Amino acid sequence: MPVHNIFPTPVYSKQLLGSKQGEINQELYSVYKPDKMVKNTHTYNHTMSHEVSCDDEGHMFATNIVKETPKFTKFLEDNIIGYQQQLGMVNPIPFAITESWFTKTSKGQHAPIHAHGNSDISGVYYLQTNGNDGELVIKNPMNCTNNNIIMFLNSMKWGEKRMPLKTGLLLLWPAFLEHGTYINQTPEDRISFSFNITVSTPPYISTKSNSVVETRAHLYEPPMLPSQWKSLENKQPPQ
Repeated sequence: MPVHNIFPTPVYSKQLLGSKQGEINQELYSVYKPDKMVKNTHTYNHTMSHEVSCDDEGHMFATNIVKETPKFTKFLEDNIIGYQQQLGMVNPIPFAITESWFTKTSKGQHAPIHAHGNSDISGVYYLQTNGNDGELVIKNPMNCTNNNIIMFLNSMKWGEKRMPLKTGLLLLWPAFLEHGTYINQTPEDRISFSFNITVSTPPYISTKSNSVVETRAHLYEPPMLPSQWKSLENKQPPQ
């Protein structure tokens, strides 16, 4: 009797090609500032860690760059909605892109294993990669059950998943998943753009709020809020 691995972990991918990739990449390069990158000291092994974007005072993660990239932000919004629709959410609900930052990974550097448990979705877009400069690795969330012999044996084969590296590739995953990158052993820098997303719950995010968090975040509101759906009498809200 064969073994069946059930309960998959949903990871979303979208590959940009051709002129669309060129248009998005040009916009991102226009706001990428190589002189505004600092070593990520929020890791346990920051001596070999990658660099992340900062503000003029050198503060990491202090600016939300998607506010400066309308073309990329629309692309990201469409794929956040697509991710949820692939999993059965017919009508989008409000969400916020709460953080976004550039990452530069030079030879000998990597991103140590970490997670973004304060968000719903995390993701990355590869702006510059040679395809061999240190893959993203996502850890199996069931690794915490390795005290069980069956799960321990399973983790020997399925304990982590290496993701593809391609310029123009977008990846989205549940933010609680532990992830990191392998060491870049090539002489070329990898440049990527990362972000965290919080999907709203009742009473739903409103762009009318003046809170510091919502002022900093990029907010997406669908054409019709869930509270208005009941008036549609089983009709679909506008797309």
